[in-house]
Amino acid sequence: MNRSILAAVLIVGLALSGAANAGKVYKIINPDGSVTYTDTPPADNQKTETLDLPPINEQTAVAPKAKQPDSAESDESEFSGYRELRIVAPENDATIPPGQETVQVRASLSPGLQPNHRLQLYFDGKPYGTASSSLDGILSALYRGSHTLQAAVLDPNGDQLIKSRPLTIHVKRGIRQAPAQSQSSN
Repeated sequence: MNRSILAAVLIVGLALSGAANAGKVYKIINPDGSVTYTDTPPADNQKTETLDLPPINEQTAVAPKAKQPDSAESDESEFSGYRELRIVAPENDATIPPGQETVQVRASLSPGLQPNHRLQLYFDGKPYGTASSSLDGILSALYRGSHTLQAAVLDPNGDQLIKSRPLTIHVKRGIRQAPAQSQSSN
């Protein structure tokens, strides 16, 4: 590689490394005639030349800010309502076997749940638990028999915006039998 090109590459490298930004750059001509560039002051017996480099042009990268809505009202003014709400798990007519203590409920909502809206589960027509910002829920401590399950989206005032079709689940529980009594002969 041509020495002048190598020298230019070294100068640019030092300038970009930030070392040159903090102090001086020295050009050292070695006894064999080779040239070295450094930011360390050379020994007294070496032939040196101090280079004045122009300041480095630095620019701090600033990420653009994401556009934020002016208020929650602007989100709701753009929202035109829900198209569909349905329970996807458990399936309609699912049987909950003996020993299963909880049932995972998963809803599908289109479009997605809006800010300040909550999903309320209904078990046998009555609210089950508290309304949540999640489309998943858990039923627990279920008693034996067939039960209806629904979900509804509530606005901040507690008014229903959309309600799913009801589905039926069947909870099976084992029967406890009394211990057999021994018959004593008289």
